[in-house]
Amino acid sequence: MSENLNDGDSFLFPIYPGQNQEHLWIVLNTPDDDNECVIVSISTLRDNTKDKTVILECGEHKFIKDKSFVAYHKAQIINAVEFCSYFKSGIARLSNKINIDTLNRIKKGIFNSKFTPNKVRRFCQFSIRFH
Repeated sequence: MSENLNDGDSFLFPIYPGQNQEHLWIVLNTPDDDNECVIVSISTLRDNTKDKTVILECGEHKFIKDKSFVAYHKAQIINAVEFCSYFKSGIARLSNKINIDTLNRIKKGIFNSKFTPNKVRRFCQFSIRFH
């Protein structure tokens, strides 16, 4: 694997440390000069899901088997180079790139969701590029 994550990459990683259940995460920007990028988690849509800003259908990514949503409240700014240690240790594993149309919908949602952390929204104003 490369030493960095890139715009549109996806990977499987637990939401909470020590948890075995993998969740799909999407990288929203190519890392900046400080190697920082934003990642968002994808979760299965439930009746009580509050944030329905972006809904993903089965098949929009090979890991999505049920209708899902982008969990903007879990969006994070990470150091991509440091995060790659999780791939080397087997805690995270790369998956296929997300298609451009879906990626752009997810990127737009980061600004439209009222659940996006303010710090992440501010960071994205300068780092998100649409294709």
